[in-house]
Amino acid sequence: KATETIKKTTNAMRMIAMSNHMRLRQTVTHLETYQKELEKTLATVRDLGKNLPQHTQSPTHGNRILCVVVGSQKGLCGTFNDKLAIFVKEKTEKLPPCDFLVIGKQMREKVRYYGIEPIISYDEFTPKTLYEIAHKLTPFTVSPSSQVVHIFYTESKTFFLHETKIKSFTQTMYDT
Repeated sequence: KATETIKKTTNAMRMIAMSNHMRLRQTVTHLETYQKELEKTLATVRDLGKNLPQHTQSPTHGNRILCVVVGSQKGLCGTFNDKLAIFVKEKTEKLPPCDFLVIGKQMREKVRYYGIEPIISYDEFTPKTLYEIAHKLTPFTVSPSSQVVHIFYTESKTFFLHETKIKSFTQTMYDT
């Protein structure tokens, strides 16, 4: 009986997760459109910024490396976040000091466990808060004091398998 109950519970959890996953897939189209528009906006800001006088380094941060860590927020994501936190720790140990922005409450706790203290964290990471978080992150990512921006995240390969990834940008990408 216990085995059957566990099977039923596991099946119910899988069905709920698949339903949520399908709903999120439907929002991908909107997010891709948002990404394209954001890239156009950044290009416009870059073009307008060429006419402005260039500022020297920020007195508090200088030419720093900014690391944005995007964690999984809900469900059975503990192992995904743990794997990502280890990946971030390994990749940033060889770098000069970094400023960390962490998205997701569980991710914030994981990186703190590995000795990484974020300067800012955004705990509520949902499809509803995505645009607000992106808006708040923009000044950090295009700031002249952040010469390199690394974005750490996991990419879903299957429902139970996520791959850790890093995407890096330099200020010269915005300047050219």
